Amino acid sequence: MFGLGVAFQLDVFLKSLGVGLLCGLLYSCFQGLRACGLRGRIAVFLEDVLFFVSAAFLTFFFLLETDFGRVRFFLLTGEAIGFLLWELFPGQAILYLLHKCGAAVRGRRRNKKNHKRKL
Repeated sequence: MFGLGVAFQLDVFLKSLGVGLLCGLLYSCFQGLRACGLRGRIAVFLEDVLFFVSAAFLTFFFLLETDFGRVRFFLLTGEAIGFLLWELFPGQAILYLLHKCGAAVRGRRRNKKNHKRKL
């Protein structure tokens, strides 16, 4: 039978880790938008919906391509582990940098507004 070998499952599991890392990167991009000033309730809602829809499509097409659309627990687990690995290691560093950059951008906006008021 095709797709039941251990080598195949290991290969697909490692690919699912990569898909999870990619979803983590996508989530970091949305966090970057929030750090730069998109903080309204509607904006956050739309970002969340857009993230979940894009992650669902990414997972769907990954499962469709690798295992003919069959949902396997180890593939979803691999994707979750990949996402968590991203969030724990590079995601935290990127989030820290994004918040620093966002604070700098918001500070410049405030300084420009204050400077205009003084003139």
